[in-house]
Amino acid sequence: IVRWVNEDPPREYVLVGRDLFESPNIVPGESYEFDFSTIEPGIYRYYTFLGNQRIPGTVDTRPQR
Repeated sequence: IVRWVNEDPPREYVLVGRDLFESPNIVPGESYEFDFSTIEPGIYRYYTFLGNQRIPGTVDTRPQR
């Protein structure tokens, strides 16, 4: 499970992970979780929309070697 927490000043943001997930608006002090154990291991890219900014991120769920 990955948890994103909005600790920014009073700004909302939304996470979009392709066709896997899309969070509701996350207001300051709130969070959003996604359970990556329910899908195949891999590298998953997502975007955080913070105001007019689109900030990319990556979650790597592959086993360590």
